[in-house]
Amino acid sequence: MVLSYSLQVLLVILRENFSIKFNISNATKLFDKMFHINYDTFIKKEPTYLVERISIAVNSLYMFISSSLTNIISSLVIITVSLIIICTIRIDLAIFFFITVPINYFGYKFLNKELQKRCEVMQNDTSTGYKNIIGICKNVDYIKQLGSYSDILKIINSSLEKIYSSMANVNRYAQSMSTSLKMFNYLVQNITFIWLSINVLIGHNNIENIIIVSILLPIFFNALSNLTSANIEIRDLQSSNNFIKNELDQCLENNGTIIINKINKIYINLTNFILDETQCPLNITGEFVKGDIVYVSGVSGSGKSTFIKLIPRFRACNNILIDDINLNEIDIYSLRNRISYVPQEPTIFPLSIRENIALGKSDSKINWDSIEKNGLIQPILKGKTLDTIVFENGSNLSGGEKQRISLCRELLNNSDILLLDEITSNIDSESSSDIYKSLVENSKDKIIFIISHDKNIRQFCNKQISIIPFNNCT
Repeated sequence: MVLSYSLQVLLVILRENFSIKFNISNATKLFDKMFHINYDTFIKKEPTYLVERISIAVNSLYMFISSSLTNIISSLVIITVSLIIICTIRIDLAIFFFITVPINYFGYKFLNKELQKRCEVMQNDTSTGYKNIIGICKNVDYIKQLGSYSDILKIINSSLEKIYSSMANVNRYAQSMSTSLKMFNYLVQNITFIWLSINVLIGHNNIENIIIVSILLPIFFNALSNLTSANIEIRDLQSSNNFIKNELDQCLENNGTIIINKINKIYINLTNFILDETQCPLNITGEFVKGDIVYVSGVSGSGKSTFIKLIPRFRACNNILIDDINLNEIDIYSLRNRISYVPQEPTIFPLSIRENIALGKSDSKINWDSIEKNGLIQPILKGKTLDTIVFENGSNLSGGEKQRISLCRELLNNSDILLLDEITSNIDSESSSDIYKSLVENSKDKIIFIISHDKNIRQFCNKQISIIPFNNCT
């Protein structure tokens, strides 16, 4: 017993140590796939949903390898040995037991076929439901200003009802069908005992046979139950694999083959663009080289952001040339290594300011003394340090501070093209001018495109693109 206990504890420790590296490796691969899916699919599926499904997929594979696979192998060994022993007692009894194996197998296979459909619906409903709940709970300022939470709880309850109704639908079917198969197995056991008992009474069997069979029966059917229940976990794994295949692998970005290491000029000749099968008329023509700062103007909804996102090829486009190479022919990851895109809402992580700027880069590759003296960061450091922790969504930073951190991070990338999409729309004019002055000083060897409604920004630019409004293409 001591040896058995020690072995079991050791196996648990080894298994959980293995699980850390295995799950991290598997999750990293799936997140990498997620990052490689095309832009529009990423937007439509929504990141929270994709992250939830990836979590389910990682857990499903780990549970199968760590539990189900072991159960399948051990159950097959136990069933085989049990049938061999029963053969020595009575051949017809062994055949009778052997028949229960395919009945259980095909019974659970039929069960799994329907369960897999329901399970995929459940995983989708669960991920969507929690995505909606997280989306609500992230709006802390709005929630705290409410006088009553009853209305917002109704919305959350709607998502919860969807989640738990879907779970109940799966569990009702699974448990009722599983109970039916278990009752069949109990019936087989009872018939076996009655039949053996009658044979003992009429002298066709020895009492020893009943003792042996009574020991083997629970072991045999327990192994059979473990074997068939493992199929249910295979069902979860299949559902997750379908997610990986249909929602990740089949939605990867189309990529070019030409690797680029720098960008010296960009030529744009856009007259039309198709977005979600909608024809979007554009009239943008021009060649831009390093040192150019381009002011992109147009009313709200005219398509400024749509246009600027074509340059890093968020969407495929045939009418843009990078150093005389068609954009679609360039490897998109080498392209994006040379381009920095800064959106209106700055990307801020719940890390320190230093970690937000570095974002994974080694400290040895960053001159922090130079950064602290940079005009972009200096205003932040008057009341904070680089090691100040940023709260979720940057709630302890002002809009200007968040944007300064975001811009400083992009300047570290040493890219050739800088795309600025309404970066100072929520910042006062003085801070806005200060940010652009710092940017111009730090970006003289770049091509910069600036989207802004603030006409004062025009003073920093030497070229301009005016976009004529079009409908449904923002």
